[in-house]
Amino acid sequence: MVLQLPHLEQERGSAGEGMLGVLGTGQTGLLSDVDAAAGWAHIVEFTACTAARIGETSGVRRADISRETWTWNVRRQTTPGPGGLIDKGTKGKRVRVVPIIPEIRSLVDRRLNSSSDDPMGRVFTGPRGGPITTAVLRDATHWDEVVTALGYG
Repeated sequence: MVLQLPHLEQERGSAGEGMLGVLGTGQTGLLSDVDAAAGWAHIVEFTACTAARIGETSGVRRADISRETWTWNVRRQTTPGPGGLIDKGTKGKRVRVVPIIPEIRSLVDRRLNSSSDDPMGRVFTGPRGGPITTAVLRDATHWDEVVTALGYG
């Protein structure tokens, strides 16, 4: 299924480049035509394929991902707090291990290779290099419109 969202054509400036390829179950490529430099497509795809919360995706650090076992140790979430964004434990208050499916391993590998060498460096950041927030991701991807167009809103 391909979903046409006219606002992306206006933002990108040319017809056809505003198409979002929203694929069926078991396939990757969600938001595949969104400008990859901004990283939104990677963030959405990783979040969807790991069944994570956006705050958990924002909290992913290099040290949390094992390329040997292709697993992610979900340890924290980034969330609004007093004075700005803070990292805290997961909503379930425990570490959980999430498998990284083969379809997104190359994406994760690229993100790890392009992020800081610091083991505590964020794997996913916003366009200015800071943590991602639910509100900014929803605005940048027109999330509510996509969900409504897919019949889930």
